[in-house]
Amino acid sequence: MDVRSRIQRDIFEETLRLFDKAAAEGLAESGKAADDMFLDEIRRNNAVFSAFRTHRMQNDMASRLLDGDGNLKSFDRWVRDVRGMASHYCGSWLRTEYDTAVIRAHRAADWRHFEDEADVFPNVRWMPTTSPNQDPLHRQYWEARLTLPVNHPFWNDHRPGDRWNCKCSLMQTDEPADDSVIHRFYPVKAQPGLDNNPATDGKLFSDSHPYYTKAYPGAEKAADSMVLKKQIEEIIVQVKETFPTGQAVKIGNLDRSVLRFIEKRGITPISDEIFVTDHRIKHAIRENKTNKGKAVNPEHLADALSGLGRMEVYWDEKQKGLWYVETVDGTTNKYVFRINEKIKADGQRITVNSFVTAGIIDKRNLNMFEIIKIK
Repeated sequence: MDVRSRIQRDIFEETLRLFDKAAAEGLAESGKAADDMFLDEIRRNNAVFSAFRTHRMQNDMASRLLDGDGNLKSFDRWVRDVRGMASHYCGSWLRTEYDTAVIRAHRAADWRHFEDEADVFPNVRWMPTTSPNQDPLHRQYWEARLTLPVNHPFWNDHRPGDRWNCKCSLMQTDEPADDSVIHRFYPVKAQPGLDNNPATDGKLFSDSHPYYTKAYPGAEKAADSMVLKKQIEEIIVQVKETFPTGQAVKIGNLDRSVLRFIEKRGITPISDEIFVTDHRIKHAIRENKTNKGKAVNPEHLADALSGLGRMEVYWDEKQKGLWYVETVDGTTNKYVFRINEKIKADGQRITVNSFVTAGIIDKRNLNMFEIIKIK
C-alpha cells in the first residue's frame, strides 16, 4: 500500500468505531437529547480525525522501515523499532484521546442545552473538577465561582474541555453574573486540538491538533478520499435495503485538462463540481443489471467514486458525456458522467456534472471511433 496516498482501512475503521463510541458515551452521560444533524456532524468529523490519525500512524511506522544506510530492515527488527510507537498510538495516546472525546461530547451536549435554556437560566458557572489531579490553571475559575452569561465572549476562548483530560464542568444558573473577576485571571491557552467549541462545529478535536498541523504530505487528499468512500458505502447499503432518499454528495472536481477538452467541444460547464446522487447509485447496482453480470462490484463503485483522479478519462462523442475507466482484477469498469446535469441537493435543484451510471465493458470498446481518450 502507498502509505502517502492511501489509508489502511482496518486501522481507520477501528479508530473511527472507538471515537464514535466515545461520542455516544459522552452524549449519553449528558442526558441531553442531540438532534440527528448534530450527530451526523460529529460522526463526519470523527471520520476525518480518524483518517488523519491513521495516516500519521502508518507513515510514522513506515519511516522506520529503512536503517541508517537506506537498507530495508528485517521484519523482526522493524517490529522491535516500532513497538514503542505502536504502544503510544494504540495505548496511552488512544486512551487519553478517547477519554477526552467522551468529556468533550458531554460538554458539547451540555452547551447546546445551555443555549436552548438561556431565556430561563441565562448564566453558567464554572464548577470544580472531579479529577484527583487538579489542573492549577483552571482552579482559578472555580475558586472565583466564575459566573457569566452563556453568550459572554470569555467562553469563546475558555471552557471546560480545552485541556487534555479536563474534568471541569459548567452549571446553568439564574444567579447573577459577575465578570469583574476576569481581569485577575492569569492567561490560560487552550491546548492544541482543543481550542474549539464542539457544540458549535461538531468537532471533538479541532484543526490545530498535531495530526492535522504536522501531517505527512498527501494526508488531506487521502483522508478526503477515505471519508468520501465511507459515505458512499453507507449510501450503497441504504439503497440496497430501501428506496433512495434524495442524498447528493460532491465527489470531486473536473480536472483542468478535462475542462479544456470539453470547452473545445463547444460545451461550457456551469461548474467544475462533480456530484453523485443515491438515485443514480441505485440505478448502477440495480438487481436486473447485477443478475446479468453487468453491474460494477459495489466495493469497486465506492472506491472509484471516491478516487476519480487516478482513473483514465474518455469522451463519448455520441452521448456528449465522460467515461472514467479503470481495470480492476482483470475487469474493466466504466463510470459515466453527464455535463450540466440537473440534480436535487439539500432540497434545491442545482446544475452540476453528475454521475449517471456504471457498468462492466469490453476493453476493446475504448477503441471505438466515438470514444476519445482525454487523459
